[in-house]
Amino acid sequence: MKSNFKLYAHEQELHVRFEPSGQEHIIAAGDYITISVWPLRDERSEDAELTLDRWSEEIVISQDWCLLYVEDSMGMDLCA
Repeated sequence: MKSNFKLYAHEQELHVRFEPSGQEHIIAAGDYITISVWPLRDERSEDAELTLDRWSEEIVISQDWCLLYVEDSMGMDLCA
């Protein structure tokens, strides 16, 4: 089952890094990205894990047993 959430950069820009790909994006102040999460297999859906860690000036998003699909606030694809 797919889950969605939004990550907002309220008053200042937010640096986001996706692991294990290492791709990076900057969310402008007042903007957001939408992240959709799918478990790799239904029988392992309880093992799907998404972790958000804040390190100084960036958020690191890592996943295990799931796939991510990321869009900016305009609906444009951001590969993760």
